Amino acid sequence: MSVYQSRSSKELPSSFSHLQNRIYDYDADLYYHCQKVASNSMFIGQIMKLSRKRASLLFHAALLHDVGKILLPKDGTHKTSGLTEDKRNLLCRHPEDGCELIAAIAHPETVELIPIVLSHHEWVDGSGYPCGLKGRAIPVEARIIAIADAIDNMTTINSQKEEVATLPRAIIKIVSQAGCQFDEEIVDRLADVYKDIT
Repeated sequence: MSVYQSRSSKELPSSFSHLQNRIYDYDADLYYHCQKVASNSMFIGQIMKLSRKRASLLFHAALLHDVGKILLPKDGTHKTSGLTEDKRNLLCRHPEDGCELIAAIAHPETVELIPIVLSHHEWVDGSGYPCGLKGRAIPVEARIIAIADAIDNMTTINSQKEEVATLPRAIIKIVSQAGCQFDEEIVDRLADVYKDIT
């Protein structure tokens, strides 16, 4: 379930729109996941009172955060469960692969999008990937996308999992990982919004 009404994908700069099309052509579910993560990210960005510029970067980075997965073989490697070690290693390259795809585009936002997309699987305790960044060394937009990504993964029905979390249960899980996987300040503000339903 998306926690915020999605902005139109038409707002994505035209120079990046073909990457969205490639995501859809690769896997429609992945495309809609990116849409929902962008929607959730914008909701959290509002809570964090991001500037208009940072909100724009957040939206565009969220739409493209998993674009690197289109370079993975179409054998389920882009999924997250039941992977061999070799396939998991390939999957963990998708932030870097996505940055390479974005870097090939001549657009003023490119240089600012790259560190966000690269860092969306970093953990605030330094145990994430690909660079092991910690705390505020991770761009705030990436810290927001990490939470938005987790919310969608927990609340979306797919064939990989037996149980789908409700939004309140997803928020509780996010809170339990604050200071480890997720940014405490962002989690606290999000939890405060949802305190009456959790």
